[in-house]
Amino acid sequence: KKKGNKSVSSQFRTSLNSLMKSINETETHYIRCIKSNQAKMPGTFDTSYVLDQLRTGGVFSAADIRGKGFPFRKAHKSFRKHFLPLTYTMTSLKSISKDDDQSFCSAVIDEMAKSVSSSGEAFKAQIIVGTTQVLYKASAHLELEAKRSGVIQEAFTAVDTSETGFVASAAVSGIVASLSLEGDVSGAVEEFAEEDGRISFDSFCQLVDSMQ
Repeated sequence: KKKGNKSVSSQFRTSLNSLMKSINETETHYIRCIKSNQAKMPGTFDTSYVLDQLRTGGVFSAADIRGKGFPFRKAHKSFRKHFLPLTYTMTSLKSISKDDDQSFCSAVIDEMAKSVSSSGEAFKAQIIVGTTQVLYKASAHLELEAKRSGVIQEAFTAVDTSETGFVASAAVSGIVASLSLEGDVSGAVEEFAEEDGRISFDSFCQLVDSMQ
């Protein structure tokens, strides 16, 4: 018996199943929308109306709770990628498998605890390595970012021996490799280099960030 055309409800179910499959294959994020004015007019911003939405929608409360807890959060893979330059001085990190992001995160924290200005235990208390994310407080964030910036500068000045604040574009790939970063930097070097073919430290930092 020849099948007839699909009913509207059957088509809807097929479409819905396809949509749910796509959603389940992605990392879902939710956005809270705030209306700028009740009349839905462009270019009009009603401050009191927006403020009321933020209050009643729990946005301020959520931000306050998060700020008092662990406001900085990165997935294990993102944390590893961002702080990979630390391998320049923390050589023990290089022995950790590329597939074991969680162990890398824990090792970074252990190494940082040995060098921070505050006590190591106090530093560790500000960071949690969860099953999928690393959560950390503002002070730990500052320590981590300061260490990362310092390491990048150290790798840069190891080539910039004359302390000019610039290195030749040809030397950039070597510095990037010393920071354990992967990827082709040739195109990025052209974007950040000066007219004379050199690249400044600030531009180099931007280049590193663009690779992550």
